[in-house]
Amino acid sequence: MGHEKVVEAFGYWPLFHDAEVRSMSFDRNRILFDTISNPCVGLVVHAFEWTVAKDNSPPSFNHHIVHFEFEEVDEVRLSGFNHQNAILSIRFEPGEAAGSGVPQHRVILDPVHELAESFSYTLASSFIYTRGRIVSVVPCNDQGSPR
Repeated sequence: MGHEKVVEAFGYWPLFHDAEVRSMSFDRNRILFDTISNPCVGLVVHAFEWTVAKDNSPPSFNHHIVHFEFEEVDEVRLSGFNHQNAILSIRFEPGEAAGSGVPQHRVILDPVHELAESFSYTLASSFIYTRGRIVSVVPCNDQGSPR
């Protein structure tokens, strides 16, 4: 839900190659039903793309802060959180909850170090979720500050 905001900002759904994870939040305060918590993950990334002009002028960058929110989260894995948190890409894979037939998806934040073992400013993460949405897509400068 809300993916059209990303497509509008970039003109397509990006791979989030070389994006930086600005924040990840973990919240279980919402109630799913009865007294059962709804574990949620918030993910904010500084995403950008190079735009190469055909007239040989210098390339420009299209920078945006993309805020994702995921609900009914499980199986969270996280490693390498640091001051930069560069990622190779964000992947979304379909699936279902074990034995229930309930559709779920897995988010995978691919670490850069798969390509460069010595790169130490990378983050890796994965988790499954039932519902997800794009909260916002905000244009920003090349340092990731909103314009």
